[in-house]
Amino acid sequence: MDCSDEHIITRLLENGRKPEEQAVRCLMHCANPAQGVLLRMGLQEAEERRSLFHLALAEFIIKVRQGQFVLTGMAKICTYVTEIAKRLWLETSRKTRTVIQNTPDDEAPAPNDQIDHLLEALQKLSAPDREILVAFYLYETPLKAYAIKNGLSHDAAKRRISRARERLKALIQPDIP
Repeated sequence: MDCSDEHIITRLLENGRKPEEQAVRCLMHCANPAQGVLLRMGLQEAEERRSLFHLALAEFIIKVRQGQFVLTGMAKICTYVTEIAKRLWLETSRKTRTVIQNTPDDEAPAPNDQIDHLLEALQKLSAPDREILVAFYLYETPLKAYAIKNGLSHDAAKRRISRARERLKALIQPDIP
């Protein structure tokens, strides 16, 4: 079965159950990468990762049918669906954090404190350090692609990310030698 991005879009725009089923079967190939990203973002529960992925698929299909998605060739559909899933997870986690912060108990769970501490530390980094860390870890940009985009050699990009990690580590754990 042809699972190219163009084929998926064509199938989603066709009328009938069979073309839609073919498109969804192709889109299911995006499940593992998307769920892997959600896991790295801190979503531990497998069932929640699957649910968010399915919600992202539904939102993507709706956007395609409403003409709100244009295939540019730059971003692949799996990347787009993963970005939707990430946005849904971030919205959910923010709502959860707001509810937790508004409860009478002053002590929030450690993971939220750690996330806040990490975000605060990231803000203290220089723009180039923050940029490479976000590109590599959040957007999963390959180091080689980052290097090419920024006019660096692969080795220079490796050194830059290494230094950025060390600086971030120093901000997160200032008392540890």
